[in-house]
Amino acid sequence: MKELIIGCAAIVILLFIIFGIALRKVKRQARHTVAEEGLRKGGMAGEDRVAEQLQIYARANGCKVINRIYLPLYGSTTEIDHILIGKFGVLVIETKNMRGQIYGTAKDREWIQMVNGKKKHQFYNPLYQNKTHIATLRHLLVREKMDKVHIEGLVVFCGRNVCADVTRGMPVIPFRNLQGYLSRKRFQEDCGVDVARVYRIIKKYEVTDRSLIDKHNAYVKKMARKKQPANKVSL
Repeated sequence: MKELIIGCAAIVILLFIIFGIALRKVKRQARHTVAEEGLRKGGMAGEDRVAEQLQIYARANGCKVINRIYLPLYGSTTEIDHILIGKFGVLVIETKNMRGQIYGTAKDREWIQMVNGKKKHQFYNPLYQNKTHIATLRHLLVREKMDKVHIEGLVVFCGRNVCADVTRGMPVIPFRNLQGYLSRKRFQEDCGVDVARVYRIIKKYEVTDRSLIDKHNAYVKKMARKKQPANKVSL
């Protein structure tokens, strides 16, 4: 009888342990989900601000804007936040909705975000990220015999009180400087670019296959989990 009681007690303890492990796993997954949702909403909010500013500029200067477009890349896809097409050429914009202090150089693979003097997390160099976007667009335009179109990139940080402590001269600005950046002389030049044709070419290659888009988003989430603690969300 004593052995039976001990056996039952052991089973109960084991069940409690299994339940505790399962509960921790569920809570951990929930934190990941909250973090990912925060990143997604924060990123989209930043992109919306940039998109609105670009549309105002485009209407006043005869340009076209494409936002949140997926394009083919080596059998997969790449997502470009914003493309501004004008007589000057093409401006490819990568938006980051982060606050705090941002540190990085053109050669660093990872940049660092600091909030209140504490290291928050590392993230992939957005200049490298945008370099891939530019190369993708150039490849598509060359394929359509539009190889003379000038393409350049810009990284815009949209978070509250963000300060990008980066090497002087890099195409990295806070959102508050976007309007002034677009007023630079080179964006007013007429280089003979057929704006409508470039727009049609880019839209021609747009990826709309939901399975490919979902695959891309799943990969982005996977990389975000590796780089960011579940209880710390970039805003």
